Amino acid sequence: MPELSQEGVRSASESYSTFARRPSVVIFPHLAEQGRRGETSQRPENRIHDVPATLENIFPDTSVRTLGSLEGRELEYQGSDLFNFLRVSWDALLPCNIIVTHRNFLANEVLARANDLPAGNIPNAAVLCLEVKRPGDPRAKTIFFVRHCTSHHNASRRGNGSLTTCADVSSLRRIAMELATRCGRRNTLYGSSILPRAVVSCIALQKEVSDQDLEMVRLAFQPETTALPHEIASYQEAHTCLNDSGRGSFCNKTKGTFILGSNRSAA
Repeated sequence: MPELSQEGVRSASESYSTFARRPSVVIFPHLAEQGRRGETSQRPENRIHDVPATLENIFPDTSVRTLGSLEGRELEYQGSDLFNFLRVSWDALLPCNIIVTHRNFLANEVLARANDLPAGNIPNAAVLCLEVKRPGDPRAKTIFFVRHCTSHHNASRRGNGSLTTCADVSSLRRIAMELATRCGRRNTLYGSSILPRAVVSCIALQKEVSDQDLEMVRLAFQPETTALPHEIASYQEAHTCLNDSGRGSFCNKTKGTFILGSNRSAA
């Protein structure tokens, strides 16, 4: 099995930049959300096949593709398992990878498996950096796991938790350049789970995503549900790394957060 060493996280950067290259998202299996006790999807979501094409249509300058066929592998893409993700995806991963996933994946699959550390608060835009090795192979691959945007379901608890979309991506914009800088000159892969909020979050880490774009995505996947502005603001105040003094999101040294470059929790 791959060896894992958890490196922690740091504050979000003020910088955000539009990248010169064409944005792209590789959708990986085994990265989707799971229950707090590790429960995973037992039946395919009806709209899951629509995700890549729909988002490419809304963001025509962006490539959105799955790692291998989606047909017949729906539950793999909606599954959630760190080691299966690494097993299936290892050859596709580059030396540095920025991958958007979900709260319970980070808690149960990354923190618990890597160092048996308490999950604490893992707000939207939280980041965990792993150096991953395979036995017998001295080369490590760096993976920055990022928790997705603030979603309509996060803020309102209404609608479908699988197909909910981003209500706001501000916190992701704040860390976009910081993450790209951490990868430096190494080839960088941007990836995500198949759930719409994760893919849109991955796009937002690479290019400007407007409120109009977010509304188009909401109408495409869950037009019946929208979080109200006061619900979004209230949720972000408590659960998102949006301000320099933000709570969690690995933005400060409060309990359950991690500092990039450190080998231990700051908790």
